[in-house]
Amino acid sequence: MCLFLQIAWRNLWRNPRRTIICVAMFTIGAVFGILLLAFISGYHKVMIANSIKTHSGNIQIHKKGYHVYQNEKYFMPKNQELLAAVASEETVGHSATRVKCSGLISYTNKSTGVLILGITPEEEKKITWMHRRPQRHQPGALAVGKYIEADDWQEGRTETGYRLPGILVGSQIAEKLGLGIGYRIVLTAQAISKEINQKLFVVKGIFRTLDPNYDAGMVIVHIKNAQQLLHYSEGDYITEVVLSLKDDETLGKTSASLKQKLSQQTYEVLTWAEVSPHLLQLITLDNIQVEGTALVFFIVISIGLLTAIISAVFERFYEYGVMRAIGTTPSQLVGLILLENFLLALMGCILGTMITVPLTYYFHIHGIDFSWLTESSQFVAMSLDMTVYFDFNFGILLGPLPFIILFSSLITLYPALKAARLKIIEAIYSRYM
Repeated sequence: MCLFLQIAWRNLWRNPRRTIICVAMFTIGAVFGILLLAFISGYHKVMIANSIKTHSGNIQIHKKGYHVYQNEKYFMPKNQELLAAVASEETVGHSATRVKCSGLISYTNKSTGVLILGITPEEEKKITWMHRRPQRHQPGALAVGKYIEADDWQEGRTETGYRLPGILVGSQIAEKLGLGIGYRIVLTAQAISKEINQKLFVVKGIFRTLDPNYDAGMVIVHIKNAQQLLHYSEGDYITEVVLSLKDDETLGKTSASLKQKLSQQTYEVLTWAEVSPHLLQLITLDNIQVEGTALVFFIVISIGLLTAIISAVFERFYEYGVMRAIGTTPSQLVGLILLENFLLALMGCILGTMITVPLTYYFHIHGIDFSWLTESSQFVAMSLDMTVYFDFNFGILLGPLPFIILFSSLITLYPALKAARLKIIEAIYSRYM
């Protein structure tokens, strides 16, 4: 084996220009594969983080059936069993109670259907980024005005006039209805008693997440106002408990533990992936597109490599004929050609990794800011945080390399088998033809 390795290494440098070109092509393939994988992995993590920090949290707990039917009749009391189960989980960082229902927002003669989200502001600020103003390296959604505060559910006469409860509206809702800070709107919702209730609010803030599901379809009020609309106040009813975990890696463990502690006949425990299945579908679609792009790229590179390898093999028919004549078997000849190509691919992969490690680490720390693409539909899934931090780990850095080496072996197989099937006499006399 050592003898064949020496022969293969010497053969490579008999034509340095061709070797350098082949190594350069393998290097380009390695750099492209590693950077693409690191970017896409980081991009998907940003998508998931945005979904969690915009609305879904890591885990949601509902009354059984709520997620399927999304109906206000699937409410649950904020009882000790539920709160104790959540508090007993050491992996849970924060929790918040919510009331959600469908409703109608109206201003003058304009109206649109919305999802009404009732929150406890002190709890919600620990779960989502909706209360923060967007700044560099600090994602946020509050575009104009102020967030809902603890006393924003109150209404009545004050020294300065009549106070109304506050509401946050999505940017596209504000644009559609012509709303601004201080405007008065009417929320309409159907209570659990089947009565149609209406309540007057004052616009306190406008949020912008770049996700049309929220910007064009959601308003945020204090949980007490939402309970009043639905007649939940009498039993302090809620529709959802959302949890934020200390470590995202404990998602499966925490979800399984809560399912054991809570009655499966009464409650449903859902992870962010179950709450937002469309996000998983989007990630799957992204992966398919990336795999297709990478395949086309490597096919283009392989055509150039195949041309160079075939040229190198055909130029050495005489040498292969002599080797066969002195006892080299066809399988040894195939192995020698494959070994030469393996060394080329290995050098390219090592050089490509040396180039991409500092690049990937730099973008892992500093990221790439895509805020200038906020109006581009393909980046809508990024929502709040528009900075993509490349993923940096051994799996990312070494993942494409076995594929590149295997791919190089496949494109070398044809010329290697062609050389192995040569007739010795014809191969030796090919030098003089």
